[in-house]
Amino acid sequence: MLKFLNKFRKNESGATMVEYGLMVAVIAMVVVVGGVALGISMDDTMDDATRCADTPTAENCVLD
Repeated sequence: MLKFLNKFRKNESGATMVEYGLMVAVIAMVVVVGGVALGISMDDTMDDATRCADTPTAENCVLD
């Protein structure tokens, strides 16, 4: 029985799958956060472009 427990304790093959799963989860979170940030930035840019197209004044069409 002791031999089996020692062998089981030293077996790390399952840990690799868990580590890959955690890496995939972290990468997915980074992609989602980056996509949301990009979406917010693009939304602001499109709002500015729409405002400039609707009423093309110097105040509404400022390039940053």
